[in-house]
Amino acid sequence: SKPLITGNSKQPSNSAPSTRNGANPSSITVFSIFFLYILSLMPFSLNMYFRIGKSISENATYGSKFIDNLSSYLKTEFPETTGYSPRNLSRMKRFYEEYKQFPILPSLVAKLPWSHNSLLIDKIDEFEKRMWYAEKTLENSWSKSVLDHQIELQLYERQSKEARKLTNFTSMLPLT
Repeated sequence: SKPLITGNSKQPSNSAPSTRNGANPSSITVFSIFFLYILSLMPFSLNMYFRIGKSISENATYGSKFIDNLSSYLKTEFPETTGYSPRNLSRMKRFYEEYKQFPILPSLVAKLPWSHNSLLIDKIDEFEKRMWYAEKTLENSWSKSVLDHQIELQLYERQSKEARKLTNFTSMLPLT
């Protein structure tokens, strides 16, 4: 097994150890030994992506190349796994930022696979609209490509417009 941190073990206590490519795992709470053990045994889950996104959100600054360095570090430490591209790590950060106000992930979000969640976050900014698509995806067992197609066809807007028309019809009937 590779050591998590490389370098001189007699570093001064005020300097944080760094990895081979510049990521500083001591500043990332996700990289506890227990977490790395769990990560090697379990398939990826939304909670793990949420926690990685939280660590990125708390540690990345504009222009710091933190996400690129973290991506390189994770690919080096876990060469047999995928999902650590800078783009996917950025999605994890956005995933965290979209749902951090909730004590637990909304149930609709938790029931969808990562590919569906990342598509919803990439394409839909409004929370209510995103939850509507998540609900319809679960109701209809949409694949990622079907979900993408429904978003492109603006199903939410079309069905909302139809609902308003139906509601408007009853309010426009003459009173007798």
